[in-house]
Amino acid sequence: MSLRSFHTPLTEAEVDEIYQLLTPKQRKYMDAFTKRSKKSKWLEVLALKKGIIVTEDMDNEQLAEAVDDWILVEILDGERGNRPFRCECGMPLRYQYIVTHKKQNKTYKLGETCLRNYTRLTPEIIRDIKKGFHSIHLERDELLLKIYRGEKTDIKEFAGIEIPQSYLEQIEHDIPLLDKQLKKLHD
Repeated sequence: MSLRSFHTPLTEAEVDEIYQLLTPKQRKYMDAFTKRSKKSKWLEVLALKKGIIVTEDMDNEQLAEAVDDWILVEILDGERGNRPFRCECGMPLRYQYIVTHKKQNKTYKLGETCLRNYTRLTPEIIRDIKKGFHSIHLERDELLLKIYRGEKTDIKEFAGIEIPQSYLEQIEHDIPLLDKQLKKLHD
């Protein structure tokens, strides 16, 4: 694989190739990171749509409580050329959005069109959410490339600084910090 910059998305083949090099501990963390990040982005966009001010110290539960509406549970990807999932309407899907309506306490498995119809989210909001997902993939790719290159984060360099628990957990799983996380610590 050719080494590339962090700002160029990895191909599916490159992601798969690097994933094969990860330890089970790293793989589990990376899967959780991507899932957690997508939920955060979903909640952030819905909160902004409703005029709720999102602060850095709000966690997903606080955001979900504030949004009090549709909550993303998971997005499943059947991979290129496959449509293994089904929408509530019966349509075969590559991407399946699993969402819960908090007030009804009901979960739905939807494709993009039905997601718009059920949630009444505008195409612009769906587009904003997908843009957010794209940036999450870039972060995942940055982490994968850093792992591939053997980069490590030495927390000794930040002695005397309060390091967020999520950063420490990431380092514990042998996952280097993102450039934006390092910048935050340096600032």
